[in-house]
Amino acid sequence: MRKIFLILLMAFIGSLLFADGVQPNGTGTESDPYQIATLDNLLWLSTTESLWANGSYYQQTADINASDTQNWNDGQGFSPIGNDVIEFTGFYNGQNHTITDLYINRPDNDFIALFGKMYYGAIHNLGLVNVSVSGHNNCAGLIGSDDYIDISDCYVIGYVEGSVYVGLLLGYAGNTTVENCFVNGSVEGSTFIGGMIGLTNGFPTASQCYFRNCYAIGSVFGIVGVGGFVGTDMSFVYDRCYSAVVVDAESQVGGFAGSVSYSPGFIDCFWDVEVSNQIVGAGPSSLPRTDELYGCTTLEMQTDTTYVNLGWDFDNTWSINPDLNGGYPYLRSMELPVSNEEEVMPPMIDVSYLNSAYPNPFNPETTIEFNVKKNEKGFLTIFNIKGQVVKEYREFDSGKHSVVWNGADKHGKEAASGVYFYRLKTQSCDTVKKMIMMK
Repeated sequence: MRKIFLILLMAFIGSLLFADGVQPNGTGTESDPYQIATLDNLLWLSTTESLWANGSYYQQTADINASDTQNWNDGQGFSPIGNDVIEFTGFYNGQNHTITDLYINRPDNDFIALFGKMYYGAIHNLGLVNVSVSGHNNCAGLIGSDDYIDISDCYVIGYVEGSVYVGLLLGYAGNTTVENCFVNGSVEGSTFIGGMIGLTNGFPTASQCYFRNCYAIGSVFGIVGVGGFVGTDMSFVYDRCYSAVVVDAESQVGGFAGSVSYSPGFIDCFWDVEVSNQIVGAGPSSLPRTDELYGCTTLEMQTDTTYVNLGWDFDNTWSINPDLNGGYPYLRSMELPVSNEEEVMPPMIDVSYLNSAYPNPFNPETTIEFNVKKNEKGFLTIFNIKGQVVKEYREFDSGKHSVVWNGADKHGKEAASGVYFYRLKTQSCDTVKKMIMMK
């Protein structure tokens, strides 16, 4: 009986140790930082709240597989480092290591990311690969909300969803500098949604608030204040950045920025007009400076002279290769080797999506563009306001597609003017949008 009791006691103690992680080597000083080498070390950081506000230093010494986080906390996954009560004030150097398969599923909570909320500190040289993050407000892969933070040489690949202030790298940023960073993935939300960041709001000076040499690739879906790079900008400088992101929203939407309340400027920035399906780079603006924000075709975006002619540094900072990064420019500091002529840089995220019809309203025809994810089949249907099927299109294989509807029904007869709906249905997507035919 005693033996059984000891076994149960040891198991219980073991579970407590796992719940709090394992303290890493180091003392947390600048000269002797905490050495984050395992997932248990990362767990220790996320549960040791007493350290969050003391300005400690952390150094990641190995790649970390975080796939087991999907089994943590009754399915809620990883608990963010820093929150609205105790902000994380620290300095984390990933030393070019990665954290893969980080899972957070907390749709009712705010400040959801690897670092939930930060005030004063820095994150450098860290890659998050295949993240899956679900939260409410202030959601991202790296930092949910921050102020007075320096970020450099970081990237996020994966999926983030939330409600307000949502992006792959950052949800909300105050006085923040971001340099040499990229994101590649899908973002979904309601208001202030961007590929890189949801909303920026700091002191309007180039030295305190900027994104420099950064890019976003993937897809962004929202309702208001939605952009390929930033959802809504209120104060930042964007210096040699680009966006190649599918953008879909109802209002305040742009290929690069959804809206601009006050911006010191865009310096030689680009967005892909064809991929974004947005002919406007920055949406509604009160005090915009968009003279150096350029919309280009996909071919132009994948041509180095587009950027070199405006002073981008392709000798030291940027490079381009048709076999890497979907053909778009990438950062030399994050270049990976190519083996057997296969791309090993992060590919563009493959998702099924439905773009807004263009033009809309239309007469006599409109174009509907959409993408079907790999290994899926797509079905496009047009129906009237009564729910009656007007036109059905053939089964579509994976890939990008474009359908021109000339206003005729399935019998070839001209349909009446009015409101119509078009629906894309795949195994992972069921989206309906509205269009108006005017005669």
